[in-house]
Amino acid sequence: MAEQLTPEKIKAIRREIAEMREEHVGCRHEGCEWGRFLAYIEALEQELAQAQKEKGLFQFGDFTLHSGQRTDWKIDCDALTDSDIETLAKIISQRFRFSRVEGVSTGGLRLAKALENYCSLRERLLIVDDVLTTGGSMEKQRAGREATGVVIFERGDCPAWVTALFQASEVLE
Repeated sequence: MAEQLTPEKIKAIRREIAEMREEHVGCRHEGCEWGRFLAYIEALEQELAQAQKEKGLFQFGDFTLHSGQRTDWKIDCDALTDSDIETLAKIISQRFRFSRVEGVSTGGLRLAKALENYCSLRERLLIVDDVLTTGGSMEKQRAGREATGVVIFERGDCPAWVTALFQASEVLE
């Protein structure tokens, strides 16, 4: 039976792949077959991506969120495809003007990268993340600077400077 791929395990594997890729870029080690190695890494990445998609965007279980809160459901934006992220970046770019973009690690990094194509001349920092629960990560990234914030999903209350594209209330009323 295959080992269960938890989000933490997937992130650890992705970190290991990045480290191996960096170590072997332009590799000249005797007997190192960079082409086969790269093909192997790419196959692993595809397998991880498929496993993540199969888990789904919304998951039920016993989870500890980045905020430290425990919950029986979570939103896992790693399940969003690159096309999904590009579409969300286009939507955000139509609503906000910004000259720089920063993503909260790790959830906001893919979205920030997609948004780099939409930077304008207006002097405004945009800070993005995938899911906001308490707002602590967004505030930490902001570090007192003047900024506009955007998150894909809001689980808790957004600070006044942050806008959520979608709201997923913790308690249904």
